[in-house]
Amino acid sequence: MYKNIKILCILIFFVTYVIMVANNNIQIQIDSIIKYGSSISNSQSSKAIIIIDSAIQLSRQYAYPKGEAEALRKKGLALFYAINYDEALKLFLESKEKYEELKDTFGIAKANNMIAITYGYHGLHQKSLQIHHDNLHLQMKINDWEGISTTYNNIGVELKDLNKLDEALTYYKKALEYEKRNKDSISLSRYYDNIGSIFLNLGQKDSAIHYINIALEMRYKINDIQGIKGSLESLGDYYFSIGKYNLAKNAQVKSLDLAKKIGIVYEISSISNKLGVTYAKLGQFKLAYEALHLHNLMQDSIDANETNDRITKLEINNALQNEKQIRKLLIEKNEIEKDLEKSKGRDLLFILITVSFSFLIIISVIWINLKKNKKLNMELLKIQDEIINQNEEITAQHESISEQNELLSKLNTEKDKFFSIIAHDLKSPFSGFMGLTKELAENYQIFDSEDIKEYATNLQESAVTLYRLLENLLEWSRIQRGVTQFNLDICNVNYIVKQNIHIQLEVARQKEIELINNIPDNIYAQIDVSMINIVIRNLMSNSIKFTPRGGKIEISAKPTKSNLVNQLLEISIKDNGIGMNEKIKNNLFKIDEKVSRPGTENEPSTGLGLLLCKEFVEKHDGEIWVESKEGEGSTFFFTIPQYSN
Repeated sequence: MYKNIKILCILIFFVTYVIMVANNNIQIQIDSIIKYGSSISNSQSSKAIIIIDSAIQLSRQYAYPKGEAEALRKKGLALFYAINYDEALKLFLESKEKYEELKDTFGIAKANNMIAITYGYHGLHQKSLQIHHDNLHLQMKINDWEGISTTYNNIGVELKDLNKLDEALTYYKKALEYEKRNKDSISLSRYYDNIGSIFLNLGQKDSAIHYINIALEMRYKINDIQGIKGSLESLGDYYFSIGKYNLAKNAQVKSLDLAKKIGIVYEISSISNKLGVTYAKLGQFKLAYEALHLHNLMQDSIDANETNDRITKLEINNALQNEKQIRKLLIEKNEIEKDLEKSKGRDLLFILITVSFSFLIIISVIWINLKKNKKLNMELLKIQDEIINQNEEITAQHESISEQNELLSKLNTEKDKFFSIIAHDLKSPFSGFMGLTKELAENYQIFDSEDIKEYATNLQESAVTLYRLLENLLEWSRIQRGVTQFNLDICNVNYIVKQNIHIQLEVARQKEIELINNIPDNIYAQIDVSMINIVIRNLMSNSIKFTPRGGKIEISAKPTKSNLVNQLLEISIKDNGIGMNEKIKNNLFKIDEKVSRPGTENEPSTGLGLLLCKEFVEKHDGEIWVESKEGEGSTFFFTIPQYSN
């Protein structure tokens, strides 16, 4: 009989232990849900509230009052970050009541802290100070050193808001001294930064930068990203206060980058506002405008994320599943106890059968639960894979957007530089043209026929230069707007070159330059004739311009390697002119670099013609390049599709 009772006691202990473990697991899971919700409460407050609400519900279902009290406080904190101070205060007060019922002094102190802070944000600074002081006495009774230093700091914050800067400084220093006992680097660096901020407001700038630098150094050591962001913002305030706006801008830009990385919208808004003012001081009004409107651009970052919703649902379902398991175990426990009551006085065999049957039921329940947990884990892994895939898609989208933004920025920069080049290059010939016409208009009476002839010649040259520039500019504009038609014809390359030599012949004869056509008669290309005419004409004109008197220019052609579509023909225009150095050569075909220079007889040059050449050659799926050495001449090459019968 004694053995039977011993077996039953072991069985009851086993059932009780299983129930205790299950209860403990539920509490751990509730704590985990609260912790997760709290971790996103400042950046995604709406989502945090939903998650913490589930923890409140589970705490009540499983009679976990401490979890409920903490969840109420954390939900209040999320509402506080959402700037819903009234609802937040209600939850802080409710949390305090729960902690008082539990006689949890540490919990009461934490709730009091948030109640006082909320009153401060309502502008009730005196009431906030009273609660903080009362809370300070409570924390001293229980030797809550961390809480004491936090409360000293919070009193300093309230006094600063009341513009009692000297008193605030005293409390910040007390917070620092107490925190040195705890050696919490995050809190210590916060208090150093607060002290630096007070000194800055007091006008004691040497002391301010001393404490700000200490805080910044500590935060870099522990990689406290949010703290580094705050110290950089304080550093920006310091440099702004002493008129070093460029240094202020550098610190604020770094602070803004970190704020974006953290994703806390109100911090991004705060530093963006300061950066906007700094840009304005520097006269960078476009950047100032962008900074002051950054908050609106960041709104998408606080939208609810479907992935996190799935995680939340999974955690809640897991908790509900555990609830079903616990209820089954409790039912089995009650059945065992009833069987024990009925079995008094029965024989040993019946007791053993009952115990064995109960034990088998428990084993079955455990086995079923393990099977369900396995299924749940499989679902968790599946959802985790979905989350990873979604995160990869989101990352890819962000990268694509970043690439597009970089491309747009590059195009805008190129456009601005292009307009600058055009404005400069138009100004010079127009100035000369206007000067000549003014001279003629004002002094025509005193000019003889030779003077008039000279002026007319100069005017004609200026007009030709302007016409060529405007012609190139018009063609460039047509390309950019997509107006230029691309029509391929089969053409004799020798004939095209002869036509262009004829056009350039008079200019070359004036400089005593020989033009040589080395292209055989039987070479054909499939090209847009007008485009390639412009390419050859511009390249020949450049060669004439940069070749001294008595020089020569040779135009040649030969088949070269094929691209993916066509057999290619390589055209070369070689001169023995002044050549160019590496810097000029590397920047020839770039829109954002100005490489124009006068010819050997001061002929004007814009560099726009080479940009046109590059556009037209690339439309033929060809390439254009140059080989040149300073003082030894240049050879321009380009490829076009060859036509073969």
